Amino acid sequence: AIAASASLVQSPTDKREDILRAIDRFQLQRGTALGSGLVISLATLLPGAGIDVEQIITGQSSRHWARDPARQAEIDSFKPELTKVSAEFDEIMVRMPQIADPETPIGKDDKNNVVQYKNGDIPKFKFATKSHIEIAKNLDIVDFERGVKVMGYRGYYLKNEGAQLEMALLQFGLDLIRKKGYTVMSVPVIVPDTALFGTGYLPMGRDEIFKVLERDVHTFNLAGTSEVALTAYHGDEILNEKQLPAKFAAWSPCFRTEVGSYGKDAKGLYRIKQFYKVEQVILCRADISEGKKLLQEILHNSEDLLKALELPYQVVRNSTGDMGAGKIEMYDIETWMP
Repeated sequence: AIAASASLVQSPTDKREDILRAIDRFQLQRGTALGSGLVISLATLLPGAGIDVEQIITGQSSRHWARDPARQAEIDSFKPELTKVSAEFDEIMVRMPQIADPETPIGKDDKNNVVQYKNGDIPKFKFATKSHIEIAKNLDIVDFERGVKVMGYRGYYLKNEGAQLEMALLQFGLDLIRKKGYTVMSVPVIVPDTALFGTGYLPMGRDEIFKVLERDVHTFNLAGTSEVALTAYHGDEILNEKQLPAKFAAWSPCFRTEVGSYGKDAKGLYRIKQFYKVEQVILCRADISEGKKLLQEILHNSEDLLKALELPYQVVRNSTGDMGAGKIEMYDIETWMP
């Protein structure tokens, strides 16, 4: 004999909705002041609740419901379960990705990215080229061995002209973006979880983030990009539309664990755990067409830097599997090197 059984498990979303409906029912019975549209909707859904919709809408409902401690106790009884289910609901919702732009390529990873265009000619040499590792060692501008000794996997020291070149490139990028009207900042690199959630780097990116401190109810981390601090700059504020678009740029050290990158581009200054970067952020109206236009502005700013340095490059449009869950459209600039 074969026995089989099946059960339907209610999702946190459904549980949450059921509890909220029940609370709304009791609040309506108490004569709580609500909008007429919601009252009619809930009264339709709960025909057996004995609600006099007209009296509630006109504010003539019996006041004794609001004073009834038994009714309040019934409402309070839902709160522990609502708190639990709401936490489960929030955990699901923060993992929901944005709906990608219709023109974003569908794919699993960077192999499905699509080249949009190229700029510059790749040079041809009449001699055997050397890697950046060999050149850097010959010029004594990078020390990988001692970097690994101190920092571990993917550690490095920049020395002499190597350190000066890094600072010069950062300053060059800041000067370029400042001339375009952006507000330039030096920003915090230790940021709370709330800022990382707000920019979409949590919860999925936890393995890529260095956690440095837990204090009270807050967890603080080393930022992987100054985008986090720039976006949080106006956090919990309401901006006047006249202030938009607000354009910012910042330079900062960036930190990433690079978990899972072992063996990928394993040699040299690739996928390193600490580096410096100039970042751009624009806050604009909640308008897709305006956001897409400003994204192109950011892209062209980056291209202007490479053109000024006379480096050939190509622009690729990232596939759905190669961009963060919080993004709807993304481009990478791939610069040629020997």
